[in-house]
Amino acid sequence: MTDNDEPLSGEKPDGRNESTPDENDKVGPGRPPKKHRWKKGDPSPNPKGRPRTNHSIDTDMKQFLETALAQKVKVTKENKQVLLTKASMGIEQLVNAFAKGD
Repeated sequence: MTDNDEPLSGEKPDGRNESTPDENDKVGPGRPPKKHRWKKGDPSPNPKGRPRTNHSIDTDMKQFLETALAQKVKVTKENKQVLLTKASMGIEQLVNAFAKGD
C-alpha cells in the first residue's frame, strides 16, 4: 500500500498480490486442483502400483549364456583328457593372454 491508501495494480486491499498464487494453488500438468489431489491417509489412488515391464529378452539371453558357458568340453591338458566347462576355459585363456601381455 502507498501513503495515500490506494492499492497498487494487482494488489488487493488486504495487501495480497493477485498475480502470484500460492505454490499449492497452482493448477496445470501434473498439478490437479487442490480438491482433487490425493490426501494423506486416504486409500492409494493406484493400489496395484506401476505394472512391471516385460524383460523376457533379458532373461532369455541370460539363460542362453548360462547354458552355453556351463557346457563341458574335453580338453587335453598335460597329456591327459580333462573335462572343463567353457566358462573355466574362457577364463583360463583370458588370464593366459593377460600374463603374456596381449
